[in-house]
Order: sequence, then C-alpha cells, then structure tokens
Amino acid sequence: MMSQENNTAATPRANLELAAQAEPEPECWNILCVDDEQNILNALKRVLRGPQYKVYCAFSAELGLSIMAQQSIDLIICDMRMGAMNGVEMLAKVHRDYPTTVRILLTGYADKTSTIDAVNVGHVHRYLEKPWDNQKLLEVLEQELAQFKLQRKNDKLAAQIKAQNQQLLDLNQSLEDKVKLRTQQIQLALDKLTGARDKSVADHRATLQVFYNLLSTQPQLGGKKARDISQLCLLLANKLQLPNTQVVQIKLAGLLHQLGLLCVDSQLYNQPFEQLNSEQQQSYLKHPQLAYNAMSPVRYLALASEIILHQYQHFNVNGNGNEATKLGSSILAIARDYINAISGSDKTARMSPRSALDNLNAAAGHQYDPSILEHLPDLIGQLDQPLQSDDEQLLALQSLVPAMTLSRDIFNHQDLLLLPEGHVLTAQCIERLNSYLDSVHPLLNIFVRRDTQGQQLGASATTISDLPIA
Repeated sequence: MMSQENNTAATPRANLELAAQAEPEPECWNILCVDDEQNILNALKRVLRGPQYKVYCAFSAELGLSIMAQQSIDLIICDMRMGAMNGVEMLAKVHRDYPTTVRILLTGYADKTSTIDAVNVGHVHRYLEKPWDNQKLLEVLEQELAQFKLQRKNDKLAAQIKAQNQQLLDLNQSLEDKVKLRTQQIQLALDKLTGARDKSVADHRATLQVFYNLLSTQPQLGGKKARDISQLCLLLANKLQLPNTQVVQIKLAGLLHQLGLLCVDSQLYNQPFEQLNSEQQQSYLKHPQLAYNAMSPVRYLALASEIILHQYQHFNVNGNGNEATKLGSSILAIARDYINAISGSDKTARMSPRSALDNLNAAAGHQYDPSILEHLPDLIGQLDQPLQSDDEQLLALQSLVPAMTLSRDIFNHQDLLLLPEGHVLTAQCIERLNSYLDSVHPLLNIFVRRDTQGQQLGASATTISDLPIA
C-alpha cells in the first residue's frame, strides 16, 4: 500500500520535472505563506525547503498583501481564520489584483459555508484542511504550479500568434517589397514559434495555422484545392499503411505544397503555367526550394519540407532524398496533379475523373509511381469532389457550334446570368451571345462539355508535371 502511494505521489513531481526540462524558467517559484500562527509558518517553511521554492512568510493578511505589492508571487497559501482580515477576504483581493497567482486555502474548521465562500469569493484553486499531510501538500503545489506554467506558456503563444496575424496586414503593395516582407514574415513566425522549447500539440497547430493563414492571404493559393490535395495525400498514405508519423507529414506537405509561391510574383500563379514564357516558368519552379528554405527551421516539419522540395521529381529519376521523401513526393505529385486536373480554374478546363486518371496512367513508371497510382481509383469516391462525367473545353465564342452543352454558367460584364450550366446551345443562342461580343464587354471563359457526337477535346496543353525536372 505504501509503495502504491509513493508511485502516485511521484507522478506529478515527474511531470513537473519534464516541464522544467522543456522550459527552464522560472528556476525558482515564489511562494507566500500567510497565517497568524508562527508555528504554522515554520512548519510550512520546513516542508517547502529546497532550491525550487523561495518562501515568504506573513503573520497577517495585511502584511501578506504588502509583500505581494513589492514581490511577484506565483502561489499563495493562506489560512482561513486570521485577525482583522480573514482568508476569504484576502484571497478575494488577491484574485482581483493578482488574478494569475495560484490560491490555496488552509482551514482548520469543518465549515462548509466558509469553504464555499472561499471558492465563490476568493476563487481558490485548492483547499487543504489542517493538519495537512506534507506529501499531499507537495503534490498539490506541484500540480498547481505545473498548470500555472502551462497556462503562462499558452498565453505567451497566443500573444505571439496575435502579433503575427497583425503583421500580415502590414505587407507592402510593391511587388519587390511584398516578396521581401512576406519572406521576413515567414521567417519571423518560424523564429518565434520554433524558439519555444515545448513541442506540444498546441504549438504544432499554431505553427500550421500561421503557415495556412499566410497562404490564405492570396485567393489563388490555399483554400479548398489545397485541402483536397491534402485529403487525397492522407487517403493514399493510409492505403499504403504507412506509419502514422509519416502519414501526418505527407498530409501536411499536401496542405502547404504551395507555400513558396508567396515569395514569387503573383502573376506567375494567376495564369496557366503553359502561358508563361520560359523565364517565367523557371521562376515559378523555384517555389519548392523557397518553401523548403522557409520550413527547414521547423524540425517537426522536416519530412514535409523535404517532400515539398522534391514534389516535381519524376519517379524514374534518381534524385536526392531518402526513401520516405521519395515515397511522400510521389504521393504528393499524384494527389496534386489529379486534383488540379479535375478542379480546373477560371482559365483552365476541368477533366472528368476518368480522363484525369488516363492522363496520370499514361505517365506511370516515368513520371508517377505505378504502385501508388493503382490505388487512386478506389479512393476517388471518398473525396469531397463533384464527379463529372465529361471533360470541359474552353472555347472562344466564335468556336461554338450548336448541340454543345455548357459546363458552367455564362455571365455578362455586369454579372447577369445569360445562360445556365447544362444548357444545350442552338444557333439562335450562339447568335444572341455574339450580340454581347464587342471590344468593351467581351464574353470570356466559355466552358462546354464534349458534345453528344463524341467530339474529342483538343490535345492537352503542357503542364508543370510534363517538364523533365530531376
């Protein structure tokens, strides 16, 4: 029985020591003991002897409050029954003036009313009856001080996140300044967040939130498409029964694979890749390296940053990276290119799932890992994506012919609906649409489905993944 009690008592102390290793400050806790009996104060000082505690004693509530006005106190142990001011009254003042101080009440009376008043008025954290058990007292102190440290760290982290979000509003409109400022912003966020010694779940989530918030400042980045790519990465990694730690890194790589685009000219990602000139394409393809540079100080994202760095590496190329990196980048490449193909954009057409799969399978063994790609058809139905049966084609108005079916709504320059999705074009419809075509208000982005006679779409344009990137 005694052995079990000792093990139980050691648990909170062990937890406190681990927390102290993660964050060495403060080295010593300031504790104030308040009681009108000198022998009680002496007993408390004997129990709390040791380098981790610095004990202050006061034989009245008034003297205790005077000490708190001059010295920062982490925890106060106060007796219920004292002279002019009792423990409840004193702790109420402490709660009002020093709300973060941990408050513990000592009472020698079985007085439920006084105890309830202490909880409601003094907002005590814990109460102990006299005579106390020394081991129990130490356990209570260790538990409360450990909670106090965690709360202080959470408050500090919240202040850091608030400061970081405010800094996002200060980005310069100039492209060159914007690039520099965003790079500094990412680095500043990393410096602050990675400086924390405690790698808790809350810290991890805060770091990811900062990254994702940065991506979301640009309408063309982040958002649903990034979440869909991340979801497909997760499904593929789980299908391959990879370790959970590796699955998480692959999922995060899918979510943040565009992070480096914050450091390039937005013109490079606001238009289709194939419409960029050679120099612009090379500038665009630097974004994985920029993301890797920004993420590398975050140690727990090391694998995710490596995966993002090698995301355009072809399957049959012996590039850099270990097996986990190669597998993760292969998963990311398949998820990224499939979601991009079926999602399209305002300037690019959407593919049907069947066409997107055919497109990827055509490059299996060269560009994509066939052992991963074979699992993709089984996972498509689990995605939060509408499944369309036909490919889209983006046509100029003069290329429209009767019997074509619209795959998206057509709006005029005033955002008034001219024709809805699913409408089958007639010669009369096309003639009316031509009446809106002029040099001031041209109709753009007319998307149609493959017609009922099986008209084939034109040859697909060059994509990023078609490039021979090592």
